[in-house]
Formats: sequence, C-alpha cells, structure tokens
Amino acid sequence: MGERGGYRRSVRAAAAALGFAALANAGPATAGAAPGGRRAFTHGDVERVTLAAFAAAHGLAVEDRAEAGLWLGRRNPTLRLMPGGRRASIRGVQVWLQHPLERVGDDWVLARVDADATLSPLLRPHRYLAGRTPGAGAPSPVFEGVPYTGARPALVVVLDPGHGGADGGASGPDGLLEKDLALDLARRTRTRLERAGLRVHLTREDDRFVDLADRPALAARLRADVFVSIHLNASDDPSAAGVETYVLSKPGFPSTNHPTGRPSPRWGADPGNAHDAANAILGFLLQRRMLGEGRARDRGLRHARFLVLRQAPCPAALVECGFLTNAGDARRLADEGARARMADAIALGILDYANEVRRARLVNW
Repeated sequence: MGERGGYRRSVRAAAAALGFAALANAGPATAGAAPGGRRAFTHGDVERVTLAAFAAAHGLAVEDRAEAGLWLGRRNPTLRLMPGGRRASIRGVQVWLQHPLERVGDDWVLARVDADATLSPLLRPHRYLAGRTPGAGAPSPVFEGVPYTGARPALVVVLDPGHGGADGGASGPDGLLEKDLALDLARRTRTRLERAGLRVHLTREDDRFVDLADRPALAARLRADVFVSIHLNASDDPSAAGVETYVLSKPGFPSTNHPTGRPSPRWGADPGNAHDAANAILGFLLQRRMLGEGRARDRGLRHARFLVLRQAPCPAALVECGFLTNAGDARRLADEGARARMADAIALGILDYANEVRRARLVNW
C-alpha cells in the first residue's frame, strides 16, 4: 500500500486510540479527593472520578458560580457543568454528558466515561488523535514509519444524505422534504471538501433509498477516515429549533433523548465505539462550525444509537441541520444562500478534524 496505505492505517488507529486517560496516570490520590481517598471509584454501578481530580489533571481551576454552574478554567470558563444535570458546555458549545454531574459526599463527581471519552478528548484533541503515551514526545507505535514531513495523502470522507426514494424523511412547508435538502447539502459539502483536497464519496447521488446497513458498509469498502450523515429534524413542538450533532452512545449508556438516561448493561458495545474519543472530537467540531457559519440555535453535541453510527468503521457523526417543522428554520433551509452557509459549516467542521489529525502527527509534548 506504500506511504498512503500506512498513513491511512495510522489515521484510523490513532482516531480509535483511547489509551491516554488523564486520570489513570494522575499519580497518588490526595486525601479527600474522593470517598476513600481514591480519584476513581464506583458509585451506583457507575465508575466515577471527582471533578477536583479531573480539573487538576487538565490544569484547570474549579469555581462554583451557583445557578450559573461549576466553571473550570482560568479567566473564562473553558468547561461549564450544571450540577445534577447532563448539560455542559465547552468553549461555548453545548455538550450532553452520558450521566449527570452528581454530589457524592463532599465531592462533585463525573462518570468516568464522560471524563475519559468525551470531556478529555474535547479539551486535548491532539493527544487522543495521536494516541501518544505519557512521556516527553514519545510517539505512539501507530505512527511508526510514517513521515512527519512531505506530502500527506488526502483523507477519505463519506457523506451520507439521509433518507431518499420512497422515504422522504421530515417534511416542511411548501413541499420541503428532508431527503431533497440532505442531498443538496451533501453535494455542496462535497464540492467544498474536494476544493480543499479531500477525497469525498456520497452514499447516494440521486433520489433513491439506500439501506441503512449499506451506508456504513460503503465507508468500510472505501476505507474511509470520516463518515458524516446529514439530516433535517422534525418535532411535534413547532417551537423546537436549532442544530444538533449526534455521536454514538458509550457502552452501557442510552441515547441523550432516552426518557430516564439511566445506564444499563443491555446497551452493549458496537463497532463504532472503537472510535468513541474521535467521534466526540469530530462531532464537537461539526457542531461548533454549524453554530458559527450556520447561525443556528445550539441544541448540543448529543449521543444516540443510530445504526449508521453503531456500524461506522471510522470516526462518525450525524448532523441535524435544523427543524423543518419550525417556521424560522424551514424558511432558512429553503434559502439557497443559507444552505450554502450550512454546507460550508459541515465542510469546515470536517476540515477542522483533519487539521487536528495533522496536528497530532506534528506536535511533540
């Protein structure tokens, strides 16, 4: 396969790497860091870490702002958490946790899966994408033999326009159909990514239905580095509006929209969970760009168990670009200029991810 094959293998392996766990290597626990003096412990069948230990591992100070939540940062909050809930925000972008931030004894505690597979990767993306081990610039074996300079082969991206054919998806006023808008957005996104030098494939090129299982299967055949499924939303509540991005739920945890959100062993691991940290990074970068370029309301980075995410062979996310059942969103999505800006946002989010992968190969620490 030559240099290209080696590079592509390294990207997939690096994106799947979950070996860096800031808290696992944090050293001896200080007294009172957690019940029993431990930084990591199990409470209520969920493995937890204290917020104090998490903040210390990332060099952040914790400030209790009462109703404004717990702020982690220096001058401005890098991370904001709401006690008792699953909502958080990182650098102003809403992120949904898998489990609420809770009080145990004298400590605020996070689910370890949230700390290790969502929050840490979003705070230090290049460390997770590089898959490096702790140490002064020690490169991970996944980059062995891969040059740090010279030509870099383009990442392969698969864009998945949702629905198609007899499955129109969501519908809006004046005949707006999700299947048509999703295909239009995918085509526009492809044009922007190809101009940037990436190789891009669509799961459908026209108005036909592609079986859900065949969509990630195409990504597997193409040995894709990134998979993004593009959709439009709908709700019985006409006031529901904004954009949201989904990544695969962590093993043992339900979707964000699950009525209770309680963990259960019946939600096992799926192939897509091999990329949990990279999924979070990709999804966050897409959501951030859709908020900026798409000028939309922030509904957050969320978790779900959609089949295309469960079976994805590479880092994957599903974007919901607005509600066709909301008058404002529908009006915006009917406008070509607004769709062009949304396609720009999706493309820029993918390019941000590609740049993080490149940065992971170049930065020593």
